[in-house]
Amino acid sequence: MIRIAYLGSLNFTRNGTQNNYETRIRTTDGEAVKKIEEEFNTLFYDNNYPERSIQLWGQRLYHEPIN
Repeated sequence: MIRIAYLGSLNFTRNGTQNNYETRIRTTDGEAVKKIEEEFNTLFYDNNYPERSIQLWGQRLYHEPIN
């Protein structure tokens, strides 16, 4: 069985798929795929990471003027 991993910044929009310069890699190297999968599972399932609200992140990154 061939296992494949893709990593990158591709946005699934018209511009992202047709006009923008996006970064991505594709690998079938078994050891690399295994390490990528392990890292993903650690980040996705590890209960020691605090939950973050997307709204909270946005407020910290982009300061909106008060209307």
